[in-house]
Amino acid sequence: LYRFTYVNLDSFTGIDADYARLHACPSYFERFDHVWIKSNWEWVVDQFARTVLVDCEVTMSLLVSGSYSPPSIEALYFYDLCFYEVFWYESRALYEHPLVAHAFGIDRRVMSTTRGNSTAGVPGTWATKEWDYIFVGAFGD
Repeated sequence: LYRFTYVNLDSFTGIDADYARLHACPSYFERFDHVWIKSNWEWVVDQFARTVLVDCEVTMSLLVSGSYSPPSIEALYFYDLCFYEVFWYESRALYEHPLVAHAFGIDRRVMSTTRGNSTAGVPGTWATKEWDYIFVGAFGD
């Protein structure tokens, strides 16, 4: 049985970093088996994780939400695992990390070559349009 807890790290913006560093890990984040961070590099959530959670004894993953490259090799290696949305991002920005995975986003290689179930896999056909837009997470920074 798995239990997930959602914490909006963006809501911690502006709190005293020293206080948070002292109390966040032992009293809260280290109670979890793993911490998932959904952020773009250098966004407030990534900055919070790499600043405040730096001493936490828990594994962390970054679900890269954007196209920025890591600001440094140290930032890249802060996360135990990095997930990316689009295939070109791995070779452009994550090639030095030993543990990466494509885990979310839309696989356009499949969507652009199928149309419903009747022509699945037929090159040059398109999937049936069901929605105008799908948003997961924030629309923008």
